[in-house]
Amino acid sequence: MKKLLLGLFLLKVVFLSAQSLEHPVIWTTPEEKPEVLSKIQNHSWASAIVSQVKGIVDSKVNSHVTNPEAFLNTIPALAADDNVSEADAGSAIAAHASILNHASYAAMIYYISGEEKYAQFSADVLWYYIEQIAPRRPDNTAMSGNYFADLVRGIYNLLSLTILW
Repeated sequence: MKKLLLGLFLLKVVFLSAQSLEHPVIWTTPEEKPEVLSKIQNHSWASAIVSQVKGIVDSKVNSHVTNPEAFLNTIPALAADDNVSEADAGSAIAAHASILNHASYAAMIYYISGEEKYAQFSADVLWYYIEQIAPRRPDNTAMSGNYFADLVRGIYNLLSLTILW
């Protein structure tokens, strides 16, 4: 009986201490956005970061507006299995990281500026990966071909559920 009571108490503590997240989950909350925008406007270091990130993605985003497939066609194919050595998978890992970084940067610029073209770019890249990963099984889900280099296996079920919802 003591174990049952202890278990119920611990369960209650877990639920009471659980933090509810507001979605989408990003680096700041909506309440913090004015402060972020103020820092960008009032501090040269912050505006320099935004300018640098914008400079990295602008050409890709602007090209994406007129030809959405151009950037998406640069995404390397996902490996068919995980039988490639980590050394051989290195270039694919770097290419996927670059693509996903561009999508992340565009999402950040969208959050700051509200310009839809950045959101569309990020959404299209995310959708590409979701379409590629969702139909796969854990035994054939590898981005680069190496099990240890692939974080995709850890989110396989979540991505599959995303498609189902």
